[in-house]
Amino acid sequence: MNRILGTLKQPWVVAPLVGLLVLGGWTIWRGSSDGGTTEQGTEQVIEAELASMSESFSGEGTAEYLQSEDLSFNASGTLTEVNVGAGDAVAEGDVLAVMSSPELEAAVARAEATLASAEASLADDTAAGESDAQLTADLASVSTAMQSLEAAEEELAATAITAPFDGTVAVVDLEVGDQLGSSGTSGVALSGSGTDSGVAAGGVGSSEGNTSLGVVAGADSSDSASDSPQLRVVTPGEFTVEVGLDAEEVAAVAVGAEVEVSLSSGSSDAGFGGGGFPGGGPPANGGSAGAPGARDLAGGANDSTDDDSGAPAARDDAETVTGVVSAVAEVADTSSGVATYPVTVEFRSDSGDFNDGATVLVEFTTGDPLEVVQVPVFAVSTDSGTSTVTVRTEAGDEVREVVTGESSGMMVEVAEGLEPGELVVVTRAGAPGGGGGSDQAQQGGGAGEAGQ
Repeated sequence: MNRILGTLKQPWVVAPLVGLLVLGGWTIWRGSSDGGTTEQGTEQVIEAELASMSESFSGEGTAEYLQSEDLSFNASGTLTEVNVGAGDAVAEGDVLAVMSSPELEAAVARAEATLASAEASLADDTAAGESDAQLTADLASVSTAMQSLEAAEEELAATAITAPFDGTVAVVDLEVGDQLGSSGTSGVALSGSGTDSGVAAGGVGSSEGNTSLGVVAGADSSDSASDSPQLRVVTPGEFTVEVGLDAEEVAAVAVGAEVEVSLSSGSSDAGFGGGGFPGGGPPANGGSAGAPGARDLAGGANDSTDDDSGAPAARDDAETVTGVVSAVAEVADTSSGVATYPVTVEFRSDSGDFNDGATVLVEFTTGDPLEVVQVPVFAVSTDSGTSTVTVRTEAGDEVREVVTGESSGMMVEVAEGLEPGELVVVTRAGAPGGGGGSDQAQQGGGAGEAGQ
């Protein structure tokens, strides 16, 4: 016996025995731990979390003024009045500019004389008792003369340009004394204080312009008469933008929904100065088509994304405003090569960060923004309409009936029966050997693990 005990005390015997005891103890402990493996599969304990079930997605587009109208004379004559300057606020119907046209005035005089003659003939023939056929012909002549006079008066009325809606004058490319051709273009070189960028300093209500409007006073010497309208009226601070969403995203968007609008990091000094969102999809790499005369007034050029992922991002030096979805297309636009559904958003900003032609980022949020208790969907078992979860407590595991609510991705709301922070036991079938499912199941206890 002593010989046996002495042999067991040798180091080369003791060390292996200690190792076997430690290994056996670890194996027993691992079988009952949070990440253990049972006969049914891999067991994991997940904490019920309090979070929002909402989801967000975004799209880029080019901002336009909600209302913008170019105005020009369409007759020959001499400009006699220019009543506004770039940046001035106007009301619908205000007279902005007036021209004199002897040709149109003469046309009205001739039409009036023709009508008077026709009416006199009708009166004479009626008094003379002429035939019904003659009187019918006289009446036709009067009617024709009246129509000619109305047309001449309408053309003469066009010698005054009026504001089509309440807004601000963004462009004035006229001066008193200009000789206008029949197309409304100036027959003389215009002069003024316009710049290549089309932007002048100042504020709304002054003839110097407003930086958020891109207003132009006069014409730059390098501009031709067809480069800009004679007058342009816009709605300052009121914008619209169209973004393209895929089928899954657009299904979650409705007219009237509120969104967040911010200046995109892809917006630079050379913004697209024209309309809409070409092709119904965002510009490649978050960029925008360049056009002379348009300027992003929120700052200098920026990288198109906030990181190397290529995803568009909001600029951190401009405000974020709330917009409203005003239209959702039911038919996809495939002109860009990818099927997207145009969604129109209207928003307002008086900060000067946004301008016509700026690239903006629109973020949509769907679902309830309130925080609720939620667990991965695979943590809930449902049998005959009854949903349960296994909760780990100090007293042991407990099967508890719960009431579930909305789901988002691989997460489901637990409306009743579970508190935030409680531990839910999940058993998932593992691969042969017991290790196939363990690593996958332990991906963070949230939506990420549920997707495995």
